[in-house]
Amino acid sequence: MPVEYRLVQTAPIEPAVSAPHPYRLPRVVVPSHYRLTIEPDLSGGTFRGSVEIDAEVREPTRTILCNSLDLDIATANVTSGGRQSRATVSVIADDERIAIELATELTAGPITISMTFSGAFNEQLVGFYASTFQADGHDHVMGVTQFEAPHARRAFPCWDEPEFKATFDISIVCDASMVAISNEAERARTNLDDGRVRFDFDRTMPMSTYLVAWVIGDLTVTEGAARSASGTPVRLVHRPGQEHLTSFALDCAVHALDWFEQYYGIAYPASKLDLVAVPDFAFGAMENLGCVTFRESLLLLDADRVSRSEIERAATVIEHEIAHMWFGDLVTMKWWNGIWLNEAFATFMEMSCGDAYRPDWHVWTSFGMSKVQAFDTDALASTRPIEYEVHGPADAEGMFDILTYEKGAAVLRMIEQWIGPDAFRDGVRAYLDEFRYSNTDTADLWAALARGTGQPVGEIMDSWILQGGHPLVTVDLAGSRMKLSQQRFTFHGGDATDEPRWSIPLRVRASVAGETVEHHVLLSDTTMDLELGGEPEWVDANPDATGFFRTHYAGGAIEAHNRRLPAMEAVERFALLDDAWAALLNGSGELAPVVATIRGIAATETDASIWRRIGSAMGSLRLLGGGDHAPAVARLTRDLIGDRLTALTERIDHADLDHEAPDQASDDDRDLRGILFRLAGVVGDDGDVAAQATRWFSELLADPTSLDGSLTTAVLEVVAAQGGTAEFDQIVDLYRTATTPQDELRALGALACFDEVEPARRLCAMSLDEIRSQNAPFTLAQAMGNPGVGIDYWRFVTEHWDAMNERFPSSSIVRMVGGVRSFFDAEAVSSVQRFFDDQDIPQGRMSLSQHLERTRVNVALRARVLDEFGAALTGA
Repeated sequence: MPVEYRLVQTAPIEPAVSAPHPYRLPRVVVPSHYRLTIEPDLSGGTFRGSVEIDAEVREPTRTILCNSLDLDIATANVTSGGRQSRATVSVIADDERIAIELATELTAGPITISMTFSGAFNEQLVGFYASTFQADGHDHVMGVTQFEAPHARRAFPCWDEPEFKATFDISIVCDASMVAISNEAERARTNLDDGRVRFDFDRTMPMSTYLVAWVIGDLTVTEGAARSASGTPVRLVHRPGQEHLTSFALDCAVHALDWFEQYYGIAYPASKLDLVAVPDFAFGAMENLGCVTFRESLLLLDADRVSRSEIERAATVIEHEIAHMWFGDLVTMKWWNGIWLNEAFATFMEMSCGDAYRPDWHVWTSFGMSKVQAFDTDALASTRPIEYEVHGPADAEGMFDILTYEKGAAVLRMIEQWIGPDAFRDGVRAYLDEFRYSNTDTADLWAALARGTGQPVGEIMDSWILQGGHPLVTVDLAGSRMKLSQQRFTFHGGDATDEPRWSIPLRVRASVAGETVEHHVLLSDTTMDLELGGEPEWVDANPDATGFFRTHYAGGAIEAHNRRLPAMEAVERFALLDDAWAALLNGSGELAPVVATIRGIAATETDASIWRRIGSAMGSLRLLGGGDHAPAVARLTRDLIGDRLTALTERIDHADLDHEAPDQASDDDRDLRGILFRLAGVVGDDGDVAAQATRWFSELLADPTSLDGSLTTAVLEVVAAQGGTAEFDQIVDLYRTATTPQDELRALGALACFDEVEPARRLCAMSLDEIRSQNAPFTLAQAMGNPGVGIDYWRFVTEHWDAMNERFPSSSIVRMVGGVRSFFDAEAVSSVQRFFDDQDIPQGRMSLSQHLERTRVNVALRARVLDEFGAALTGA
């Protein structure tokens, strides 16, 4: 049924500006509605289209500027006052614009702009592009859109900036055998005289062009499979033959829709929700209103065989994109500098929703791994503020990084826990209700949160958002008085008197006279004193590890904090281990105490997330020590694992044989077994594990479904780490014949683990041809972390740099280069630095600087600890 939209302009589009700007369109003409028709030729790789744009002229003009890139504009007409005039179109290529010129001046008022145009499919998975797949023994092509940020201009002429919201009537003309999906529900389907069919879709709500979407192809739709509590139909769109892999995603999406409608207090803003599985997709997913596109691995899952990490990742991405339907789609940033808030908020909400969906997953502990990466980058001199000035498309693309998503989400989690989850939710509700269908700045959210709590939220958050870096909070204790101080935590040192300061929302938890108390304080100065009301039995300045800062306990606080250790939650033990490793990197800690901390935690640890962090630390030690110290790292790894892998495997095997056994193996057990098996076989060089991997590998070759997902991944990687060309051929065959996206990615990841030159050479060749361009850059990045041949992969990248930039999605280039963060050798790092003296990654300059600095941190660490390495590992 028709919906009346309330378009709120409490912060209106900027006044009309006639002067040219290289990336911001003048506000002389403002669109309000598009009637868009697209006619693709999927086999030919081209498309044509027509668009009618209702707009308002704000001041007299003869020239209308809008965005267009790589489109041929055939005709252009403007209707004003009931009179149609033909226009001429000139291309302003450098600015990604066209100028529509009229012979006579337009006066202020409504107009309609009509254009016909054509174009070719983009080859880097942005704009309107082709994705290929096989089904029923045949090759198929589907047409897909990816318009963020900003790429709608590659598919139709438009005002391609977030602030120019408009409604859309979209029509698709395609072969009669195909299915077309767009943002809104299908309104009509008409058979045309030429044998094609025209799909017409309902009008959308007012939204930005980057959220427009359509998908066309020989696809299957799960009609009637799921519906939210409020009646919204939820469908999954996928290549034929994958119907049996859709149930988990549908269940997760329905839960998320229901949960977010309740959390936000606002009905879902579209008539239906389609989740579209795309074989070739540069990002993880994209929050197009009502037509959300995903990598196949995030939607198509065999729930009985996926690993815990695979299914958690799928759930959180689904929840992330559905969170955007309100926060991002209904209320949208004014300009691309607001990307961070869109993505950080959705990342925070995916965790909150995921925790409600599967509390047994402990997703906030899993989030610790993401925070590790954010902390790691944010401790560099080349870090950036979460929000920074965005000039053009390259700047916008560069904002999709670890600081936007993980650091942004972490600081939101910190303020939510400090002001209280209920108060935070109420502020978000007020913000969304006030600005629905319009555009905002970051400060608008802080103002809504401040009104509901009386707290200086804007002042606090500005100190985290508008400057880079994060603090080290030092805690000291004298009797009942706690002294708190802050200084910047970095990997490069620096003059503390010239350091930034943060308004740190601290939750200090302590046990006083047998009672647990919690103080919420704001550390805005260099130091402050806090009276605890009595001498504490124990103290914790970052309970539940929700603060985005490092913590150091000094003086009398050391013993008080240590008394808290036996009762620590898993996420707190995780933070303890990560803080110790960070201190090693910045030079304030030594290797021996870090190894002691790892030993101490590993001795009784059963949480899989913490063992992932232990495994990451051991992998880093293997790279840090180099080949000479690999046996010592392997021995330490085997010591840490002890006999727990054997005991765990026996318990799982017993449970599998006796389904009535009282001590049933859990999903957590299987997840932990996979982590320990890989760690023992790859880093620990355990001969018994390698032999068992060979036996299980034979079973996988006979039946790829014979092992659970966690164990399959581990077995493949252990076999690869110990194997040669014969095993490489066998895993390539598993890759080529995989029947699920997860099986394909497991095999591909294992191919990067071979430690011989010939398999490495062959994988390099596959990356330029056989491996999908969405996956190849990440495979190469992973392979650079291979101790034996990582430098060979780097040389391959330098030798084929131009070909990779032409083939791979531009957003993935700097992520591929991130593989050099695994280099600790001074000569290898120097070669990387020299290469980028002559090369540029304009869409990722800041990330590139961070990668290069991080390699220098590695070299400095090796120089600092290599002499003590052996003794530190053995405790001698």
